[in-house]
Amino acid sequence: MFWRTPSEWGQLIYSWVTDSGMTGSVCTFFELTQGDDVTGQPFQGLDEDVLQKSLATLQAAGKAEVMGTDGVKFF
Repeated sequence: MFWRTPSEWGQLIYSWVTDSGMTGSVCTFFELTQGDDVTGQPFQGLDEDVLQKSLATLQAAGKAEVMGTDGVKFF
C-alpha cells in the first residue's frame, strides 16, 4: 500500500527540484532519497521502487528523463 501515489510522489519531488533551482541538473537516486539536500523532505528515505515509479510519471509528463538505473535529469 502506498502512502501517496507515484504521481503524487513525483509532484513532490518535482516541486522540490524547481524550488531548489535544480531544473536542468542530474541527480542520482541516492541524492534524491538520502542526500543532505533532501533532509526533512517527505520523500527522504523513499523506497527505490517507489522512487522509480514516481520518476516514470515525471518522465511521461516530459519533466524528467531517467538515466540508466540510478540517475535522473530534470527539465
